[in-house]
Formats: sequence, structure tokens, C-alpha cells
Amino acid sequence: MEKVRQITKCTQIKSVIEERINGMAPGEMLPSGPKLAAEYGVSRFTVSRAIAELEAEGKLFRKQGSGTYVQERESKKKSGRIGLVMGKSVAIEANNFFYNQVFQGIESAISANAYSMVLVKADDNEGDIETLRQAIIKDELEGLLLMGRVNLSAIEALMNKAEPFVIVDRNIAFNGVASVGTANVEGAKKITEHLIKLGHRKIGFITSVLHTSFSERLEGYRMALEEAGIEAKKEFIFTNFESYRNGDDLLDIAGRTYGPTAFVCANDGMAADAMSFLMKEGLRVPEDISFVGFDDEAASTRVCPQLTTMRIDKEGMGRKAAEMLFEYIREPERERRKLYMETELILRDSTAEPSKEE
Repeated sequence: MEKVRQITKCTQIKSVIEERINGMAPGEMLPSGPKLAAEYGVSRFTVSRAIAELEAEGKLFRKQGSGTYVQERESKKKSGRIGLVMGKSVAIEANNFFYNQVFQGIESAISANAYSMVLVKADDNEGDIETLRQAIIKDELEGLLLMGRVNLSAIEALMNKAEPFVIVDRNIAFNGVASVGTANVEGAKKITEHLIKLGHRKIGFITSVLHTSFSERLEGYRMALEEAGIEAKKEFIFTNFESYRNGDDLLDIAGRTYGPTAFVCANDGMAADAMSFLMKEGLRVPEDISFVGFDDEAASTRVCPQLTTMRIDKEGMGRKAAEMLFEYIREPERERRKLYMETELILRDSTAEPSKEE
């Protein structure tokens, strides 16, 4: 008799949970077994049995080490669509040489895997959570590529979803999150060491807002100086730099005998901007002052002299991120990993031995 009552209770709880998941979005995580048992006033065994039956019917599926999710696997497999989530910085810089090349790499991998792509815009605020949730449901997306700055809370929310995702061009410290970024610290260290080998010991750094990539490049610059026994002087480091606003400060220190003989810049655009400003004021590059950039963007060869920089395989970054996402779509249990694209030193004409007395 006890066995009959137990089976009846299991059937009842199964119906309650089934009704609950009918109101949930595909990919949404079900509360844990202990929480459901406490909520419904039944044993964990009863809940586990009800969930197991719903899994067998294809209404739920379990992701090892994460939880149980609402999903109809067949409908997901048939959509053939992934979402490319563009952070605000990417959307604003639509003609950006860097992101265009990353995008080309993503497109090539998507085409090779016979998938299509849906573009989703994010605004780097709390609203990103609902934006991504609606995009997954509406377009039946099998996975997401997140490019540029997307709100961290939205990324945390995605970790509780069934759909896999990969972050592109951003190194995220979260465990269990897949990403393809740049070896920024190592690259900045290497290009700073190039200046040190030329004989420079008074080396400055120029960056704009210190988001993750630029902070890592500043770290690499500091590391190279420290290993060479050179002080990273605070007055030689320009953050939040824009030539029209900070140009006079840069000119003031660069034109002094005790000032920097070289600058490491967080990207090529800033290097070209700062170089052009100082050259208009009469300083010579590289005779009076050397400059190096990062990324090997179009700006690096448009300036005169052409810019020494660190090259990133931008198209390769996009392609590898998309290929990684397809791996997770095919094998949802595969361990999430982080990939750092190596950089290559490209020597051009913007560096020379220092002419100022060291």
C-alpha cells in the first residue's frame, strides 16, 4: 500500500513540475532537487524520480556539475542558428578594422558549419540579461558568441542557461566560461622589451579608459620595466588619453630633457594620434621620441613613419571562437576552456635608439 501511495505522489509531483516547466523558457535552469522537495513538501527521492521521468521524456536534461534545464533537444538542433552578441563598443565602432577582421573569421567558421547567424545588440547594462533571454527564445539560438563589452551580470546569468556561449576578445576570469582573447600581458611585455633593448630607459605608457585589454597591456609594460630594473614613473603614464584634451600635457613632458624617450601605446589608434600631435608641435619620430602600438590595425601603416606594433591574428580569433562554440553545441559536456591568441612583434620605422641623454 505504501508503494502505491509513493508512486501516486511521484506522479503528482511530476505533473506539478511539468506544469512549472511549461511556463519556463527553453534553456532555463530548474531549481535544485532539495529546493523543489522543500517547496512541495515531499522527499528528495520523489522529486528525483519525477525529474528522471521528465528527462526520459525529453522535457528536461541534466548538465553535469551545473543543474537540470528545460529544453527540447530536437527543436534546438534543427534551428541551425547562433547569435553574435555585439557589445556597445563594437556597435559604435562598426567600421573598426579590428572587429571587422574578427567578424570575417566568425563568418567563415559559421559558413563552414552550415549555420546562420543572428545579430544581437547589447548595451553593457542590466538590461542585457533580458535582451539575451529574449533572443535565445525568439530565434531559437543554439549558442552565443559575445563580442566586446557585455554586462557581467548577463554573462553570469548565461552560465545558468543550457545554451553554450563563448566570449570573444575579452579575457574573463570566471571559472567555467569559455573565451578567446589576446595574450595582452605577454605582448605588451615583449614590445616594451624591444624599446629597452634599443637603449630606452625612460619609457611612458598611453591608454584611454582602462578596460580589461588595456589594463593587461599596462601590466605587461610594468612587468618589462620591473624586470629590467627601471622605474615605471607615474608622470610618464597617461590614462584616459585623448590628444585634444591631454595633448598639451603630453607635449609638456615629452619635450623635456628628463621626459620619456619612448611611449608604449595601448593600441595603434592612440599611438598614431599621439605621434601626429607631437610631430605637429615639432618633435621628430623616431629621432626625438619613439612610439610603439598594439593590434596592427590599418592606422599602423597609414601614419608616417609607419608604426612598430604587436600583430594579433584577428581573423583567427573570430574563427577559433566560433569553432569552439560548435564544439560545445555538439558536446555540451565538454570542459569550457580559455584560449589566448599569441602576438607577433612587427618592426617598422617608429622606433630608434634614444637621442636624449639617458
